[in-house]
Amino acid sequence: MKADKGKKFAKGGCASKADAKNIAKKEVAGHEKSMHKMKKFWIAVLIALAPDGYAAEPKILSFDYNDIVTISISNMPCPQDKLAKTHPYVAIAVKYTDKSHVKVADTMNACWTHKGDDIELQWPGGDKSYFPANYFLIKATL
Repeated sequence: MKADKGKKFAKGGCASKADAKNIAKKEVAGHEKSMHKMKKFWIAVLIALAPDGYAAEPKILSFDYNDIVTISISNMPCPQDKLAKTHPYVAIAVKYTDKSHVKVADTMNACWTHKGDDIELQWPGGDKSYFPANYFLIKATL
């Protein structure tokens, strides 16, 4: 009788374990593909912000601040002369339109430096944000 219920359940439109695994694999593959696109996007943005003559390969570490905001830091020099002396590297915060992280709604540039075990972000308006450095290492996108 249990076997009949299982067959009836599967025929009723519910996914089997194998189907669920295949769906999950497709979702992960889609997410990895969008993350690869975002990697290219970050590199293009950071190269555009870099001063002329910068030759080092850009490295980017990111973390999801919340469901729709990602903050990334890089080894590229801060393009803002006033901030570059105290915060030598460029960072960017990207706000997406939704949780899928596909369409960008807004961006904000910043510069950053290390303060002990923390990353200090200096925003153009004068505000500062502090995050533990390991936030950027736990869920690195590159």
